Amino acid sequence: MHNFNKTEFQQHLNNKSKEDIEGIWRLPSYTVGLKKEGSNYNGYVIESTNSKWQPGQLKLILNEENDGTYKAIYYMADHSIRHVDSVDFIDQNHLSLGNNWLTLSRQNPKEESKAEVLQYVQLMASKTPLVKKLSKETALLRIPSFSYTEKKHIDTVIRNNLETILNTENLIIDIRGNGGGSDISYEEILPIIYTNPIRNVEVEFLSTPLNNSRMLKFIDDENFSDDDKKWAKEGYKTLQQRLGQFVNLDAQSVSVKKLENVNPLPKKVGILIDESNGSTAEQFLLAAKQSYKVKLLGATTRGVLDISNMHQVDSPSKNITLHYSLSKSLRIPEMTIDGKGIQPDFYLDASIPAYQWVSYTRGMLEEM
Repeated sequence: MHNFNKTEFQQHLNNKSKEDIEGIWRLPSYTVGLKKEGSNYNGYVIESTNSKWQPGQLKLILNEENDGTYKAIYYMADHSIRHVDSVDFIDQNHLSLGNNWLTLSRQNPKEESKAEVLQYVQLMASKTPLVKKLSKETALLRIPSFSYTEKKHIDTVIRNNLETILNTENLIIDIRGNGGGSDISYEEILPIIYTNPIRNVEVEFLSTPLNNSRMLKFIDDENFSDDDKKWAKEGYKTLQQRLGQFVNLDAQSVSVKKLENVNPLPKKVGILIDESNGSTAEQFLLAAKQSYKVKLLGATTRGVLDISNMHQVDSPSKNITLHYSLSKSLRIPEMTIDGKGIQPDFYLDASIPAYQWVSYTRGMLEEM
């Protein structure tokens, strides 16, 4: 507990001639006062919906580095420490920690933010997919995550907005910050952007009893369809018969996805990508960029796809969780992604702030 007085701090803010980092900021479940003390900005809890946190407790610390950039120490809901290597100032009223992992918004700012900044903050803060009509010619589909638990939400938002999407000239798909998940989660997006058969190079799974147990979890998971559960059941049987080997669960090394229809609209699709995109997000891009309609815009992705299919196992003490991959792509070594990433067709350099990427892409698509 710290002797932090909200009334005195508010008076201090009112007396300042210029608004800076010091202020009262909102983040999910908390309101904090960022107060400069020495060379740090310390964030004290003012209000919290989490009973484990009380007013006056230190929630985060911003440290200014020698080069003028900032790093942060953030105390999680259970009071464990998370070290954040990047702090970005979206504008004077919004701070982003860890490449949009967490966004802080200033309470009662003296100068309001631009509309495109507020839109950007809304998109990045959203934990669920959404569709937004930007203009008569352009719609936007935001996909924060391809986690398999998100598949039902992605499918629902596409189904509820399909008429709008298929009657709009241009589509922007924003997957910035999307670290991956499961390939089944993007299945309903592909028919929207499809123009020609999509080739997919398969993977080989290393068969061990521990690795194969992942298939059993899929069989019992309510988020998986009956077809997916059938694939997992047959895959488990095959893997168990070939312990110690790398096993391709598909009949061929390359699969080809052919669809009957090519939708006339949207005609042009721009997918926004960044350095946070990895794993399944990159697999989605390899499929999507085979469409003649699609262009990638943004920054090079993370490059974590060649060794894939993440699994996690707890240690006997339950104090440590090991996250590791079960498969390797048959693309390697001829076409590796790891350590390289997927480059955009249009690189959006630092002179274009992240909050302007949507408006920049919209303008480009509508002028093409």
